[in-house]
Amino acid sequence: MNIEFDLITPFFLGAKDVFEQLFLSDVSVSEISTIQTDRTQTDITVSIEITSSSFSGKVYYFMEDSFVFTILNILLGYVPERDLNTEMTRSALLELNNMITGKALTKLSEMGTNYNMSPPEIIDGKGSKMTMEPVSLSVGT
Repeated sequence: MNIEFDLITPFFLGAKDVFEQLFLSDVSVSEISTIQTDRTQTDITVSIEITSSSFSGKVYYFMEDSFVFTILNILLGYVPERDLNTEMTRSALLELNNMITGKALTKLSEMGTNYNMSPPEIIDGKGSKMTMEPVSLSVGT
């Protein structure tokens, strides 16, 4: 299995599909790079565990605070405070990430492997510990 193509690309394509459908605009990935870290890279991170019969791992969505609240303002109409502790903002952010992951898992299923996903979790704060040991991550902008 080519991890970069077979496993990671469907997540970029899933995000592209969801954003293009929700916001009626073209989206492109300008850069994909690999980093090794055990800490969050941005203000807000959403993690989702995915599993199959032969694979188990986590997907991390790193998002800047300004990006998240711009998206939430569009989705919800208005977010009065930059606060992820309200039920509405948390639910909207988690649902957006569920949609992206769902699209990605559908693409992976079309390639022959069925995956399950856990409920997403929000990790708030840049530099927060997310794993015990550094992991290799692909990052797209």
